[in-house]
Amino acid sequence: MMFSKSGELLFANICATNHYHQAEYSHSAYVEGRDIKLEDVIESMVWESEVAKAQLLKEVKALCLTDTCIEIESKKKGTGKSLMHHKNMGDDWFRVRFLPIQDPLTTDLAIMVTEYEISDLKSSQVELLEAQAVRDKFVSATSHELRTPLNGIIGLAESLAFQPNSSTALESLSAIKDCGHRLSTLVNEMLDAAACKSGTLVIKNENVDIHQVAAEACGFFAKRLEPGGRLINN
Repeated sequence: MMFSKSGELLFANICATNHYHQAEYSHSAYVEGRDIKLEDVIESMVWESEVAKAQLLKEVKALCLTDTCIEIESKKKGTGKSLMHHKNMGDDWFRVRFLPIQDPLTTDLAIMVTEYEISDLKSSQVELLEAQAVRDKFVSATSHELRTPLNGIIGLAESLAFQPNSSTALESLSAIKDCGHRLSTLVNEMLDAAACKSGTLVIKNENVDIHQVAAEACGFFAKRLEPGGRLINN
């Protein structure tokens, strides 16, 4: 659509005409018995306040040929149907662009208005934000899990420095080995998560010794406990 500087309609294609005139596509900015005005386009958007709506109209009418376009993303009001997807208008997002141009017939300043439906893009953006939130939660949880065996390795290595020839050295070395296996398992789980996302995950059935799992968990901290059960926090 093309409007004069004062907001009067100069040109509209069939799609815009149907959108703003035909009852099938009616909404709160539906016009009848007159041409579309620039105010009708802005009125058809969902606004948080009348002040914001008035401010955009003021900025659009103040555009000069040397200015860049004004672009806004907004939902459309009303209960009419979308021209593209036949959904309720209130469910659709549009990108509306106001571009100052020179009227090819009169050479006067005019405002070219283009509207693009971007509902699918908005949905993709929401899905992306949700995926990022899941990823951040996973990284946070994994970091916590990695910290446990690392603390076990560090504590056991420190204890070995004070008892290189003692009878408990082999036990400490065994616990370090268990911590290493645990770290390896966590890394494999991270790789499995990546494979699951890409659709290449291969599921394997394996037997698990729950007693061994419990013993390994206790072994992580056994060497860092003082007599009486207090944890040594180095």
